[in-house]
Amino acid sequence: MHFLPVRGTLPDDAVLTDAYKAGHAVGVLRMGNDHLFFRAGLKYYAIPYTDITRCFRRVMQVPARMCCGKGNFQIENLVVCGAADAAPDSSPDAADGRNADRTAEIELAQIQLPGVKAARLLMEELKEKIPHASFSAPAPEPEKAHHARHNKAEAAAEAAGAKAHGKGGRS
Repeated sequence: MHFLPVRGTLPDDAVLTDAYKAGHAVGVLRMGNDHLFFRAGLKYYAIPYTDITRCFRRVMQVPARMCCGKGNFQIENLVVCGAADAAPDSSPDAADGRNADRTAEIELAQIQLPGVKAARLLMEELKEKIPHASFSAPAPEPEKAHHARHNKAEAAAEAAGAKAHGKGGRS
């Protein structure tokens, strides 16, 4: 079995194959002693636990058309994040040292899980295996949060104005 690194390098494939076979399976994901393994199509990937800085669940709503009407399915995903490379880039801002010490995170992988129960159990196991990682979703960017609050306030004001003028409700 050949394993591809999400980033960086990996140990010998024979060592990873033994760890993969000994790992605990949850859907397309396997938890080894030192690595998190997952499949994407016909390829196998491995992420060392030391590279993981944050894990969280992402629930995606997928619209579906069925014989009896429309509905939404919830697809559970595990998102694995790691630290961005600390090396400065070659942009003009790097010359004055502004980007020299970046501590940003990047998403290493998004792995589809079989269901809500499996996602909850997996998160508990990951908390035990990776105590140094954070297990919450990243905070929204301040600008986006401001716009969300502004849009909610506008919608509430419009609804209040419509009620005051006798529109949009039962009389």
